Amino acid sequence: MAKDFNKNHIIVFLCFFLILIIFNQNNTIKPNSNKYGIIATLKADKNEKFDDVLDEHASTSTEMESLATEIKKPLATEDTKTISEKKLPTLKKVPVFMAKEPPKVVIDTPDYRVEGTLQNNKNYVIIGATMPRREKQIHYTWYIPVTARIWASKGYMPLVFLAGNFAEWENNILGRTARDAVREIPGAVLVYFTCPVDKEVTMAQVGRVMGVGNLIDVSNAEDSYFITTDIDLWPLNIHRHELPPGKQIVISRALSGLKGCCHISIALSCVGMKGKTWRAVTTFDDCNKETTNPIYYERYCTDKGVLVADRVGNGGYKPAAKIRTVSNTTDKILDYASQFLGDYVFTKNHGKGATSRDTWFVDQRLATILVRMWTERNIKPGQSARDTTQTYPKKVDRIDRGKGWGKLHAQDFNPDNYQDTHLPGGAQFERVYKTALIPFFKYLISDEEIEVITQYQKLFESRMPEWSKVYGENKD
Repeated sequence: MAKDFNKNHIIVFLCFFLILIIFNQNNTIKPNSNKYGIIATLKADKNEKFDDVLDEHASTSTEMESLATEIKKPLATEDTKTISEKKLPTLKKVPVFMAKEPPKVVIDTPDYRVEGTLQNNKNYVIIGATMPRREKQIHYTWYIPVTARIWASKGYMPLVFLAGNFAEWENNILGRTARDAVREIPGAVLVYFTCPVDKEVTMAQVGRVMGVGNLIDVSNAEDSYFITTDIDLWPLNIHRHELPPGKQIVISRALSGLKGCCHISIALSCVGMKGKTWRAVTTFDDCNKETTNPIYYERYCTDKGVLVADRVGNGGYKPAAKIRTVSNTTDKILDYASQFLGDYVFTKNHGKGATSRDTWFVDQRLATILVRMWTERNIKPGQSARDTTQTYPKKVDRIDRGKGWGKLHAQDFNPDNYQDTHLPGGAQFERVYKTALIPFFKYLISDEEIEVITQYQKLFESRMPEWSKVYGENKD
């Protein structure tokens, strides 16, 4: 009996000792461990807040290149592995690769050209772009085919509206390089339209709102889904950008109290709806006395007038027939927008400065007004906007350039936990590209597609000196 008792005590003691060992292993804090990996190494080496530095200089190519040099230093411990060495989450990657041939020219005039044909029951991403005439525009131009390819990897073919005619894009070496890279994406559709140089930025923005149904005929793609994006924005959790069952419009980022814009507005990153809905939003062709909400039929669908919200939020009546006159010329589209927003849409300013915010937000203002009018025409008695439109709040998880970029280096990073990402500047330079984007690509696209983009980056950067010979003096 005593022997059995001692034997049992020994077994219990050994089990208890084993449990203590396991517990200590799981709870010991390893030296130099940090969930931010590579950023931890930088902070340890430089004793500075890397996130704050990147936030301040994210759009400055010189600073980004300097940071890239620092980031490339070898990591010291197992806990600071680069992203490429970590086990990545399993995500569905749609292969894009290369188109067998460039999109066919469908319409070709000196002022208007369409390459490619819209297909029905497909998904498209709407991109508006200007050719680079100033140094500050280069990184936006560089992103055009890269952003298009990221969306394509998620099943969205690019529909790109290019402000400027075909000859101008051909003669701008960086514009042509980016345009040619878009042509290599299967299913791409490109639309060129003549535009005065001082209106290019405004039209690239407004073109995203007015494009479907005006700048390009959508009659053969009425049931295709079209969603807008910014050039420097990539979708991560694609489900937040899809059209939910029973809804006709999705607004993935609603804004309120936006300084310089409006009390309530919708961001063009991103707004999605089917082709026939986009056309109805801008042309009012859904007006029908039998189906249109009777409260708003007279206001929006008769010659008695249309309620127009101007830049300061006041209301006024203008002839409905005039409001609905719109076509694929720059002058007519801007004239159309001016009837809702005022004559400031014709001004030359186009930036976020204090004197130019009106034109910077012209697309958001116009989209907000037109979507509201469409909603009022189409909701049934007793319904609200929520019955037709899916809206997500502004405060959603986003990986933003600057401080947010550190999230990429977390041990447990999963892009499905974020709606989208706002991209840093300077990525046209190889060192910044390899440091800031290559690690991110590994979560989003295949190695073959990474190689395609890498070759594009090399070609684009190699042609920058030639571009500078023509446009190098334009620094602003």
